[in-house]
Amino acid sequence: MLEMLHSRGSSTSSLNFLGGISEDALPSRPSTTPESEIKIHVDGLDVPLKLAVDAGPGCGGITWPSGEVLTKYMAWRHSNDVNYLKNRTVLELGSGTGLVGLAVGLLEPSAKVYITDQKVLLDLMQRNVDLNFHQHVGPETNGESSACPVQVAELDWGGELPSGIPQEPDLILAADCVYFEADARFFKMLAKHFSSSQVDDDRPGEREKYEREGVKLLRLVRTK
Repeated sequence: MLEMLHSRGSSTSSLNFLGGISEDALPSRPSTTPESEIKIHVDGLDVPLKLAVDAGPGCGGITWPSGEVLTKYMAWRHSNDVNYLKNRTVLELGSGTGLVGLAVGLLEPSAKVYITDQKVLLDLMQRNVDLNFHQHVGPETNGESSACPVQVAELDWGGELPSGIPQEPDLILAADCVYFEADARFFKMLAKHFSSSQVDDDRPGEREKYEREGVKLLRLVRTK
């Protein structure tokens, strides 16, 4: 199952959202100070999630509204069903800072989470893993992550799937995983192989709030 958030505008209001992407409707970039550290409160966590952000590597190094919406949704699903993420293998595509996958790993330590992106963002993602899972890093592990529920991996779409990434994860997550000119081509390709439907979101007022900002929460199922 692929759960995806997309914050571009759509030329259609139907549930067949993938075929209605407009190349001209793009979200505004959030105002984030380069090379800074922010804290994000996630329901179900005793302490805020720490996130290093850096606009240097490009738009993937900062937070976007759809990532925060998907993070809140995953926290809500976990609070309503303690088995939803338990012992599951989760793959996040186009992770950027790693926000969504980090939240999943913190909410459910039994999950095996892979946050992935291009090489330029790997150091930032690893820094965020270390900030939030410091108990898994120490002198006895020579600074390497040990038994950490969240792993960082490089994943360039269109090439061979690296051996370190699960071939058949239980859940695939993506939030604003493409940008600019690749957008329309990416979603047209998805429309050929996946059916899409809006995710049931029973949180009072939440769907109305994020849809006013152009964010859609979708579930994709492979058709061929």
